[in-house]
Amino acid sequence: MCRGEIKKIKSKSFIQDEQKKIIVIDDDPIIRQATINLLLSTMKNFNTYYEIVEGSDGKDIIELVTYETDNLIKLIITDENMITMMGSEAIRAISAIREKNDILVVSITAMEDEEGLKNIYESGADIV
Repeated sequence: MCRGEIKKIKSKSFIQDEQKKIIVIDDDPIIRQATINLLLSTMKNFNTYYEIVEGSDGKDIIELVTYETDNLIKLIITDENMITMMGSEAIRAISAIREKNDILVVSITAMEDEEGLKNIYESGADIV
């Protein structure tokens, strides 16, 4: 999926108007789908349903959070290392919106160096 092709996945055959949302961003479609599958399985086990919106770039995070006016985004799961915009850059860009709407951000990375991990935390990620 290339930038601009944001896809919504409904976690149940019907969606309520006030459906809470999870954003999953990863430039690797296999990892993105594995993350979505894990979320869908977990939601089913706990009988909880969220709308999952996926994207492939850090800029998708900014676009989705900026234009989401109903304040229903509750979780963002993002890869750190992406080609166009790093996850931490996007997290910094939405910091004011996140604070107002209480959005939890999880950053997924294979990065092991302390300085890089510190940078992700300083960007505002809640979990790395």
